[in-house]
Amino acid sequence: MKIFIIILFVLSLVIIGFNIYLIDFSNPFEGRSFVALISAGVAGIALLLLLAFYLSRRIKEKLK
Repeated sequence: MKIFIIILFVLSLVIIGFNIYLIDFSNPFEGRSFVALISAGVAGIALLLLLAFYLSRRIKEKLK
């Protein structure tokens, strides 16, 4: 499970990087840039959720 979480964490970082690359910073709220902006935000939220899950599992293991 730990390896799976790390793989998802890295995949989320790659998706954030790719979507930031697609954003046209002169017009970030139009067309494909807006979709890339939303996708980068969603990937960032997924990254935070994975981090919270990983930390909660570490705490659970330390309490046992």
